[in-house]
Amino acid sequence: MKRFSLFLFALFALLMGVSPQAAFAAAGDVVTDLSNLSNSKVYNIKSARGYLLYSANYTGKLAGSAGSGVKDAGTASATTAAQQFAIYTVGSKHYLYSVGAKKFVSSNGNYESTPNTELSIAATGNANYPWSFKLGSNTINMQASGGDASGCLVNGWATADEGNRLTIVEATLDEATDIESPMQTTEMLQIKYAYCVEQLKNANGIKFFYHDVSSTINGLPTTAPTTKEELETAIANLQTTIDGLNSAEGVLGTDLSGKTLFIGNLLHSKMYMSAQVWEGYDALGSDESGWQLNHAWVFEKADKDNTYYIKNAESGMYIGAIPGENNKCVPLVADKASAQVYTVAYAGKNGYCNIYVEGGEANRNALHMVNWNGVVRWETAAEASKFRLEDATDVLAAYNKYYTVKVASGAYLNAEDNNVVLKGSSVAGLNYCWHVVKMADGTYRFINAKNTGKVLASAGSEGDARATLQSPALASNDATYATYFDGSIKLDGSSASQVKLAGSANNYWNKRGDNLGLWNNTAAGSGNDAGSNFTFVEVQPSDDILYAEYNTVQPGTRSTDISKYALWYNVPVAKTGVSDTWMEYALPLGNGQLGATIRGGIFKDELQFNEKTLWQGGTGNGGSEENSRGWYQNFGSVMVTDMSKAFSLADDTKPVKDYVRYLDIVNGVGGVNYKSSDDATTYSRRYFTSATDKVLVAHYEAKGTDKLNLKVTFMPDNQIGAGNVTYADGGATFSGKMTLVSYNAAYKVLASDGANITTDNEGIHVSGAEWVNVFLAAATDFDATKAGCKSGATADDIAATVQGRLTAAAAKDYTTLLNDHVAKFSGYMNRADLNIAEACTNKTTEELLTYYNAAAANKSTADAYYLESLYFQYGRYMTVAANLDGSIHAPSNLQGIWNDRSNTDFWHCDIHADINVQMNYWPADPTNLSEMHLPFLYNIIDLASAPNSPWVALAQKVKSGAKGWTIAVENNIFGGTSTWENSNMKALGAWYCDHLWRYYKYTLDRDFLKKALPVMYQNALFTKSIATKNTDGQYVITGEWSPEHGEWNQITAFAQQTAYQGLKDLFEGYAELGSESPVTAAEMAELEDLYNNFDKGVWVENYNPGGVNWSEAKPCISEWKNLPLSDPDHRHLSHLMCLYPFNQVSAFATDADSVKQFQAAYNGMIARKGDVTGWSMGWQTNTYARCLDGDKAHYNLQRALRHSTSYTIAMGGQGGCYYNLFDAHSPFQIDGNYGCTSGVAEMLLQSYDDVITILPALPSSWKNGSVKGLKAQGNYTVDEEWSEGKATAVRITNNQDVDRQVSVRYDNKVATYDISANATLDIDLSAGLPTGVNKVVNVPVSTIKTIYDLSGRRVNKAEKGVYIINGQKVVF
Repeated sequence: MKRFSLFLFALFALLMGVSPQAAFAAAGDVVTDLSNLSNSKVYNIKSARGYLLYSANYTGKLAGSAGSGVKDAGTASATTAAQQFAIYTVGSKHYLYSVGAKKFVSSNGNYESTPNTELSIAATGNANYPWSFKLGSNTINMQASGGDASGCLVNGWATADEGNRLTIVEATLDEATDIESPMQTTEMLQIKYAYCVEQLKNANGIKFFYHDVSSTINGLPTTAPTTKEELETAIANLQTTIDGLNSAEGVLGTDLSGKTLFIGNLLHSKMYMSAQVWEGYDALGSDESGWQLNHAWVFEKADKDNTYYIKNAESGMYIGAIPGENNKCVPLVADKASAQVYTVAYAGKNGYCNIYVEGGEANRNALHMVNWNGVVRWETAAEASKFRLEDATDVLAAYNKYYTVKVASGAYLNAEDNNVVLKGSSVAGLNYCWHVVKMADGTYRFINAKNTGKVLASAGSEGDARATLQSPALASNDATYATYFDGSIKLDGSSASQVKLAGSANNYWNKRGDNLGLWNNTAAGSGNDAGSNFTFVEVQPSDDILYAEYNTVQPGTRSTDISKYALWYNVPVAKTGVSDTWMEYALPLGNGQLGATIRGGIFKDELQFNEKTLWQGGTGNGGSEENSRGWYQNFGSVMVTDMSKAFSLADDTKPVKDYVRYLDIVNGVGGVNYKSSDDATTYSRRYFTSATDKVLVAHYEAKGTDKLNLKVTFMPDNQIGAGNVTYADGGATFSGKMTLVSYNAAYKVLASDGANITTDNEGIHVSGAEWVNVFLAAATDFDATKAGCKSGATADDIAATVQGRLTAAAAKDYTTLLNDHVAKFSGYMNRADLNIAEACTNKTTEELLTYYNAAAANKSTADAYYLESLYFQYGRYMTVAANLDGSIHAPSNLQGIWNDRSNTDFWHCDIHADINVQMNYWPADPTNLSEMHLPFLYNIIDLASAPNSPWVALAQKVKSGAKGWTIAVENNIFGGTSTWENSNMKALGAWYCDHLWRYYKYTLDRDFLKKALPVMYQNALFTKSIATKNTDGQYVITGEWSPEHGEWNQITAFAQQTAYQGLKDLFEGYAELGSESPVTAAEMAELEDLYNNFDKGVWVENYNPGGVNWSEAKPCISEWKNLPLSDPDHRHLSHLMCLYPFNQVSAFATDADSVKQFQAAYNGMIARKGDVTGWSMGWQTNTYARCLDGDKAHYNLQRALRHSTSYTIAMGGQGGCYYNLFDAHSPFQIDGNYGCTSGVAEMLLQSYDDVITILPALPSSWKNGSVKGLKAQGNYTVDEEWSEGKATAVRITNNQDVDRQVSVRYDNKVATYDISANATLDIDLSAGLPTGVNKVVNVPVSTIKTIYDLSGRRVNKAEKGVYIINGQKVVF
């Protein structure tokens, strides 16, 4: 069909809401602004993985060029019709049309003849691929070459990645290509007609500077036209009315005198004029939180018509004179005498006015809104100089009333920053309260009482719908957000309300997990569905609801009584302004059973807690989450509220002084210190999860004239099905049951003599106390050693256990509890110490992290080195805190044992077995915490060998008839799993087995190995079941997928290296036990052929990733046996398992093949160069250390200390940490903390080849320092010292009861020494590794009687050198 003339096309564009200039963009242009989309253009849609297309191989659905089943993809082309798409725009709605298919694209990616599915285009923030596409509620996800064969999936995966970050590039439209006809179909004309009606209805709601369209609205037919001819006529008539709306004639609503108005904007359509402080003075601002008092303006009539003084309704300040320069915010002045008189006149667009100074500087006399929070000067013709006025009267009146909204199925409607959720069993803050505005048309809008100015908005559909807070400027017909609601809404609380999207028939609010979803069903409005019944109750908020913290808190300095290694802060979290204070600032406490976090609030002190075994889920392999993998749960919180009125909430008359909060990671104690306004009282709070008494202890103390007055309440998490809280006798308790485990939690409150403790249904109240102790205990009936992981305890038994712990703790005084805990906890922490700088004393942890990242030079300072050593110890701290209670045979999860949100979308806070849970335990052995490895290891032994083992069942599910056991990628502590990629990553159990062997290598615990070896053997049988012999006579595992890089149905380096390591560990363990082995020689013989002929997966190929300083391809370890390397920016290092955590290639190798393999591994590390996740940085710290490249290892440690600004899932670009040093994937994911700690240990000491290597990868910037207490394989403890980058001394302690020989490597030299049982060997390395004395024995200090130097003189103390002690030569 012949294309439209340019004139007609521009006219058509106007009708469709598309700017005419968009029709004239050039082919090849990248669309960076959606307003430039044109209905007369076609586009190529691309991602980093290829491009979308119509394929003859998939004629019914959208395809992607990388799909293995797409045989006609060809190469990217701007002229090929199959690769072209039209993006039709009608108003704010878009529709995706395939030129090749000649059809529209539906919500599941299938083609459809009519435009039934809206296309939502959202910005990604990525410069190269700036857009994401949603069809309905599903996202377009282009596949990598190993993904879905069609190359494209349209599904619920919405986390930004390389497949759904897209670019839109204008293509070349052929004259013969018809893209006009789809716009002229009856269905598209119906959409156009509806858009015209919407425009008129929106115009009908305008009250200022408007034209009356009521007659046109009243004349609309009750049913829309149906035939093409009727639609074309109706559209033309309506468009005539719409065009007339911008006439200067007949403008109504021009008298503003005495009115209080909100001021919106044409260009910045979601923003409102506000009052702010800008560069030190009061000025006009702009933001989206428009419906609040400081965004309201009173128009006071001046002398002439249409002229006004404009006053801020909150401050009473007036808008001042227009500045004399551009980009300077218009000031606010204190009184009318200093104010500017402004003319307010129609701006040439319906509903909009200019606000300007009559006779001012030409083209610079008008108020003009900018998008950087300001209002400046400019010309009246600019769209940003045209303002929309809204009556503020009803909105401001709504602020006088507060409502809570509770769903009948449990939980309150509240706002977490801009996200609206259904959480909490009680009203915990002002964010749980709402202001309700009833609009003139009878609809309702809801403003959160804490996050004021924005309205509740619903986007999406059904269970995928999400509620957020959005600008109130959004129209009732907005394509994305619904902000107007109706239904059966009863604000008097007389009965339940059913709230639906305004104008919809049955699209009601509905509780979906923690989210406010939708249910488009008549049953939702029936009043019989608990998830759709919401009760509005008017409340008058008390102080503890109205305020999160005291008004003024003055900062203190670092406490002098805490350890060198401590995190500390001097601003309460409620004053930081961050949206996720838990992820950014929560400080973790743990004893391996209880996990708790503190945020150090003074007015409201929330003690959030977890219990390691509180999981929703079961033992199933797939199926519903409740019966399979499930989620790690948040138990709830204890809220301690200060009722003393010692400090002011509403003003600064009684400030808090000298505020500090901290976490002492050596002693495992958190604290808060502050003083009264008159300095007469010093307050202290101490928190710890007792390492000895299995309770959380919170100690509150006031020394001085004031006393403590506290209210203590329980807040169970609303997702765990908890029963009612029972308050009695100064304590509280609640209980419940998940799918598998039952649970109980309780606390007890004690106070000093003379204090008054009362109990009522609202909590425990303490007054007149010098000190208050709160003890918390919690437990479940989990026991991995029993069938089904249940102990058999009844609910009463669990409650008795909890009460027994509280009673025992309450019988001890606080000092005893503290000292007992500190002695045990610090005993583990003090085993190892890294000294590369003195403690930083003048910077808070937040300031320290900010300073560290502010400039490259800052990373070479003492403060930087202290931060790095603190981060090392922090990983050790969390290893102890998550695993100290060895009686609980359960590994720590993606967040350790700390999680404040049940049923989280963050991978369910599960046991992820394709790197994450393993990384959690990397630091345990090398940093001298082997006991902390045991909860994970015994979970492996228990579940693999249990009757009716779910892991054995999974092995059968993966391959029918398989022997042995395996694990899934996504697991819980019971053995339950999801189904994700279980058949494509089959060697993960072998990785678990390597941890069993790794523990033995460090401890030489033969009794443990006897328990572990049968488990290792059974997994090897599974490997035998899934391996097949190739034509080259080697065993391989087919049908694999490289975690999580892709390429389905391959032979992967990951599977080969991992399975081989499992076999290697088994045979070495069998040899180690010899005749004591519980696995017989006959059993081992079944595996000999498999072991001897197994393809180890260490293949080498030439590869150049680009972006590195290589002029040509270099040898690199391959990721797939039959495919080339790709995607150098990926976060996983799955093909380099051979380097770390395994030892299949070594920097110390000497034979030619092994040297080549190591160099290929090192090259492979350099080739993997992306801006990755936090845990990937941790992994690379270890792998570079194994490459003996200390500077690159250190660089990754530095990257891990980059501050992340994301609290949601990001697959790259947001790796780093938060201000509490939690690792950021993002979001928080603890494995990166552990990985970096392990990596530091690998930089300083390696022993994987049974030689203790001193300072193998010391960073060049760590010139001087020492480390004590690292562990080497063989059960040795090692201390090291260095100066100017060279080792000066090493001490090696033999922790075995037998004399042995130890080999030591330094500076590429190896020497072997004799060492006595339980003795220490001191070696002076100042002149290099001594080799002249090969037979030296260091005897225990307790047996030393006399010391002689080599001349025979008796000395009192042995310095560095060789001495005669008890008749033997000894090296110091």
